[in-house]
Formats: sequence, C-alpha cells, structure tokens
Amino acid sequence: MLAFVEAAEQGELEIVQLFINTGVDVNEEVPLLRSTALTQAASEGHVEVVNLLLQLGALPERPRRNPRDKPALMLAAQEGHLSIVKILVEAGANVNLIAGSDSDYALYSAASGGHEEIFNYLYPLTNPELRQAALDLLPEGIRMRTIEETADPLAIDLTTAVFNENLEEVRQILASGADVNRFNDMGTTALFFAVRKQSIELVQCLLEVGADPNKSNLDDGKTPLMITHGSWREQSVQICSLLLESGANSNARDVETGKTVLMHNVGIPASADELFKVNCRRIVQKILQHGADVNAKDNDGNTALSIAKKAGNTEIIQLLKEAGAEEN
Repeated sequence: MLAFVEAAEQGELEIVQLFINTGVDVNEEVPLLRSTALTQAASEGHVEVVNLLLQLGALPERPRRNPRDKPALMLAAQEGHLSIVKILVEAGANVNLIAGSDSDYALYSAASGGHEEIFNYLYPLTNPELRQAALDLLPEGIRMRTIEETADPLAIDLTTAVFNENLEEVRQILASGADVNRFNDMGTTALFFAVRKQSIELVQCLLEVGADPNKSNLDDGKTPLMITHGSWREQSVQICSLLLESGANSNARDVETGKTVLMHNVGIPASADELFKVNCRRIVQKILQHGADVNAKDNDGNTALSIAKKAGNTEIIQLLKEAGAEEN
C-alpha cells in the first residue's frame, strides 16, 4: 500500500493505474504517512492522478482517524494548487471543515500560504464566521511567500553555514560568488545569523567582505545591532563595537514595534548576573557614544528609560539619565 501512495505522491499516473488494476483500495490510509493516495497527490499538485483517483471512488472528504490530519482540499490550498482545489470542491469536499493541529480550514490554509487566487476562489464559499481570521492572515502569508520565492539559493547555503558556525564553509561559499547581503528563505541575512550565534569570527569575516550592518530582517525589521545583547556575554560587547565601527545606525527602528537599537538593549533585569549587567552597560554606553537618541519613543510611547525602569536595573537607568533621558 505504501508503494501505491508513494506513486500517487510522485505523480506516476501509469503506476497508480497498475496498482488500481490489482484491486487496491483507493481510500486506504497508510499509517506511516497518516495519508491516502488522494491527499498525497493533492498536496503535490498532480492533477491527473487526483482526477483518476476521484473517478475510481476516492473520497474527497474521507473519514479521518485523527482530527489533526489535514484533508486533501486543505493541503492543496496550502500548497497553492488551484486546479486541484477546484476539482475537490466540485467533487464535494467540505470547504468549512476544521482540521489540523492549528484548527485550520481551507481558506485559512490558502491565506497562510499566501495563495491569493485560491483565497479569492474559496472566500465566497466559506462560512462567513471563518472569513475574517483568514483575511487578516493573508497579507502576512503573501509576504512570507514572496520572501521564500525570491530567496537566493547561495544565501540559503551561506546562512546555513553561519548557523552551523562553519567558518571555512562560509569562506568557500563567499568565494564561490555568494552575495553576503542577500536574504535567505526566512528573510534573514548571514550577518544577522552570525550576530545571533554570538560569533565574533563570523561577524568579522562577513563585515570584511561587505556585509551591510544596517540590513534589517524582513520578518520583524530588526537590524543586527538590535540583537547584539544576546546573552550579555563578553562577545556581545565586541560584536556591538564591530557593528558600530562598520557604520551600524544607532537610531535604527524595527518595523514591528518602532523600538530603537537602544531600546532593544536596555531591558536586562535587575536580577541578572552581575557580569551580564556590566556587559549590558558597556553595550548601552557604546550605542549612546555613537549618537543614539536617548529620548526616542516606540509605537506605544515607550522610551529607553521607561523600558529600563520596567526591568528595574538602576545602573542602566542612571546611565540613561546621565545621557539626557527625560521622564516620560
């Protein structure tokens, strides 16, 4: 049975037909995959196989052993297969069925995947009570799909090597022509990963070949300098210096909250280890020395001082006041 479902998954129409001729049950589920031939073919976008299976009795909405298992329609919508979505709907698939670990439904799956054409097809067919949540999700789905589709393959290799902290491989990929400032499929650059990994060697290597310290993460708009605090270890201070000396903007804001670099680095709690608090103060001092606006406000009206007060760190509060921070 596994071979039959795998043939459907791979779009091997003739092999699927051969299995059917031997009398296989087109609706039988493979426990290992928790899936049937139809759900696999629909997920992979094999129109001819889907049509054949439906013609021979495959149920567009088979009984599920586990409510978390997603039906064929939901999978096709999630993966962007419009023709199959239409075929399944016309065959009687329930567009309002809620399934999956996240309680998805077909319209929500289309929105999550950023598939606007499928979304527009399913929207009028979907229960009005289910529409708004999917509508709210659609812009983010489209944005993430765009990031994935425009990602540079070499950038993916580069960020993977950085994530694995493989300096030699990083150098090899850069030597092969990788653009150090291109985004991977998550909308992140290699430098961002290097800072997150708290690797001084990797940060230096990337900056030396032209990594832009002001290139913001597409996911939340943060720049590498906003995450330098890391775990407030010694390397955090050194990385902060490297970025600032390479031209990192001390007044950059993330697009999600409007928080500045300074705001992202003043929130160490008073209960933290003393060494970490010392390193945090050093980072804040460096950011202030490079022209950070100590009285800037985020989207909610918070300032660096108000954030530091919430954390209860008196040393950071004093440092900000000495730099001219005003009470909110």
